[in-house]
Amino acid sequence: MTNIKLFIFIISIFCNIITSVYFTHKTFNYILKTNTVQTNWLHLSRKSHFALLPSQKDKNEIIFLGASIIQHCEWSELFGHPGIRNRGIAGDRTQDIMSRIQETINRKPAHLFLMVFYMKH
Repeated sequence: MTNIKLFIFIISIFCNIITSVYFTHKTFNYILKTNTVQTNWLHLSRKSHFALLPSQKDKNEIIFLGASIIQHCEWSELFGHPGIRNRGIAGDRTQDIMSRIQETINRKPAHLFLMVFYMKH
């Protein structure tokens, strides 16, 4: 009886290890493929923030749309133009930026600067 219990115990540990490795691997692959942990939260947060901001209906409005390079710069201070709107979201991928382009065009800005790039990981 003791040998059977030991055998079952060893098989149980082995199954737990295999299951843990399998699900950990699948979870990390999903996170790496979709980058959902950071990007989606940040994307949704900033996108909803942009939706709450009033439309200026300013003929001189200039919109900078893109990812982190756009977000992390104070464009209106850099160019000394109060009509510049920063619509950058760090971590955005091309499809994320393209999903926001129509609402940006609907604002009818005087100028739209779009920064989209491809980064191979």
